[in-house]
Amino acid sequence: MDFSFSIFNFIKMKYFSIFIVFVCLFFSLAFAQNLDTLNANNQESIIITGEYQPTDIRNAVHGAKIINAAEIERRGAVSLSDLLAQESNIRIQNDPILGSSMSLNGLSGRNIKFLLNGVPIVGRQNGNIDLSQINVFNIQRIEIIEGPMAILYGSDAIAGVVNIITKQYGLKKYEAQIQVRAESRAANVGSSSFTFQPNAQNSIRIGGGYNQFKGWTNDTSNRNWVWNPKQQANLQGNWTYQSKKQLKIQLFAEGMQENIQNKGEIKRPQYKPYAFDDDYMTRRVHAQFSADFPLKQKHFFSFLGGIDNYYREKNSYRTDVTTEKKDLLASESDSSKFEMNLLRALHVWKINPKWTLQSGVNVQLESGMGKRFEDSLGNKRKIMNDYALFTTLKYKVLPRFLIEGGLRAAYNTRVSIPLIPSFHAKYDFPKQNINLRASYSKGFRTPDFKELYFQFIDFNHNIIGNPDLKPENAQSFQVSLNKLKEGKNFSASGDIRLFFNDIQNKIELYEYKIVDGEKVPVTDTSTLLYTYFNVQKFQTFGTNVGAKFQYKWLKTSLNISPIAYLNPDFKSLNVAKYSFSTNIQGEISFFYAKWQTGLQTYHNWNDKQISFSEQKINGQTNTVQTIRKGYLASDIVLCQPFWKHKINASFGIKNLWNVQQITLIGTSSEQGHISDSQVNLGPGRSFWAQLSLTL
Repeated sequence: MDFSFSIFNFIKMKYFSIFIVFVCLFFSLAFAQNLDTLNANNQESIIITGEYQPTDIRNAVHGAKIINAAEIERRGAVSLSDLLAQESNIRIQNDPILGSSMSLNGLSGRNIKFLLNGVPIVGRQNGNIDLSQINVFNIQRIEIIEGPMAILYGSDAIAGVVNIITKQYGLKKYEAQIQVRAESRAANVGSSSFTFQPNAQNSIRIGGGYNQFKGWTNDTSNRNWVWNPKQQANLQGNWTYQSKKQLKIQLFAEGMQENIQNKGEIKRPQYKPYAFDDDYMTRRVHAQFSADFPLKQKHFFSFLGGIDNYYREKNSYRTDVTTEKKDLLASESDSSKFEMNLLRALHVWKINPKWTLQSGVNVQLESGMGKRFEDSLGNKRKIMNDYALFTTLKYKVLPRFLIEGGLRAAYNTRVSIPLIPSFHAKYDFPKQNINLRASYSKGFRTPDFKELYFQFIDFNHNIIGNPDLKPENAQSFQVSLNKLKEGKNFSASGDIRLFFNDIQNKIELYEYKIVDGEKVPVTDTSTLLYTYFNVQKFQTFGTNVGAKFQYKWLKTSLNISPIAYLNPDFKSLNVAKYSFSTNIQGEISFFYAKWQTGLQTYHNWNDKQISFSEQKINGQTNTVQTIRKGYLASDIVLCQPFWKHKINASFGIKNLWNVQQITLIGTSSEQGHISDSQVNLGPGRSFWAQLSLTL
């Protein structure tokens, strides 16, 4: 069988996509002549992630995307995974136990840094943060930086950074909000918040919510459902102080608990039937303090301290199906706990109108504890501390030409961290309202506690960690061109971005055998002994071409993102060096001003993905190609406010095309087609209604 890929076909596909986007861009800009300049004070365009101080997104040296509160409400999302599912260049994957994860620029979630108000979120399952555990009701905006940001945020920030900014202020002295939602797929959501602003300087906000999903399956006669019942509860509190001299102090705390029930299949149904069931409980606790203040207009100081704790417990039971009596199986039960403590200080010095220096210190103390981390001395708690100094220097070469260079040095108590440099440049073409950005950055990912210390040995498994792992090292190149025109009634924009990511020492789980006293990775699938190795090199490169147009009652957007993925073992497997996949995201929305009615439609085409592996079939080693088929995801949302926007009603259809599963096709180099299997994608189409009241 020929596994070669026709690069000619990919080039045709890519350039056809670019042609379509430029057609949209041409018409967008053609209709947008003589437009007014964007109001620089528009808070919806202000970004803080990766910048010296709050900055208009057009002036930011890093390319970024903002999803503001209005857009969050328009999409009718409940969780962060719902919200990001219709973003360009992002893929969402769902799992009944592990939850939702995302990839960015072709890199998995383990290479993405997630922040809550600037503080890292810990507690990854299989390397990913579960996005379905993050409720969006209390979120003011999401800031997404694509590309390595290790110089400021350290480990994991290879593909980019997702910073979640929570709500702090209300629109008046007293403000209460209640939101309820019901879905046809047995889901119910309720959230509420109260904001009190006793004066212009102080704001107090508390909120909470409850999310219940009763589970779903095609075959209700089987107690082992495809999508497990799930309950989530969360509570937040926030106090913000803003002085007249621009001193800002914030205290924030949040807690979340999730329970998942995973029922097993019935054993011995004819006589005293029983089943093996699992209950999963996850608890997150987050607290932080921040203080920001300027000094004599040339100095800006920022302090941030925070903790983020994650606890997950699995209890396994032998359940008598007739009586529902449960007997705990202690040997099968497990728990793990991860803690992170952060202290971060930052100083920005505006030396003169051309030079600005930023310097900072970052101390991050992490620990992980669990039965499967236990060593030969009985120690179940592992510690990894990171101490870093970083500095960046920004120089305005010309009024419209800006460059920035930086360096980060760190000491880690477990692994050796290399020096991390970065370089960014930005040039503005004011008459054409065009921004050109270019960047080169290095990044890294330290091995996590599971990869270092995991011990999972039973009748069916033999997986151990590798304490000798090195960090993954990455470098990234990006170039982007953005054009924007915006006026009172309409706006148009277009952008092109090219990127290249190269990761060395990539950590993967491999079978191994002992050679001369050392573990050596193998692919013959016969030892059944597994551990982690720094053996792979991985690359992605691609482009994102997009256009947006808004005119009074109409809003449209189109983004096309072809991405190439390196096949790490392409030489030994004798296959193409790269596999290609294209993501196409679009939106068509309508707004009727007289009634303030909005109708939004979101569409996201996730192209097929191809991977290769070596497997033994009938005692013979074969190269196997696996194709994960593509699918189209579409959502529709109708929004209607009442009573001067005090009441907002929303109705929607989620997963319009009822995509529940996608097909995996396995093909052998020697034996042709060998298998088809199904991967569960989601519960299918659902109808929902949401009502919110603001007083």
